[in-house]
Amino acid sequence: NKYIDTPSGIYGLREFFNGKASNDKSGQNGNHSSLSVKAKLKNLIDGESKLKPMSDLKIQKVFIEKGIKLSRRTIATYREEMKILPSYLRKK
Repeated sequence: NKYIDTPSGIYGLREFFNGKASNDKSGQNGNHSSLSVKAKLKNLIDGESKLKPMSDLKIQKVFIEKGIKLSRRTIATYREEMKILPSYLRKK
């Protein structure tokens, strides 16, 4: 509950920092910012087959292979925040 008074208004300090996305408590997988994971997620979805888009579970497996441990629900939340449709609605 710390705030900073700037010329453009009062802001909470949390607004200036990005959270980490890796849910590995041991720290072995390293920490990945949520912004970098969202960028990788967008690139992955942009490059997928439009006839057979990847489900959140498949995307989770791809991230785990890259060493980024995320839950399926975290991927779904990031996808929703970026206004990316679920796989069954991305199918063309």
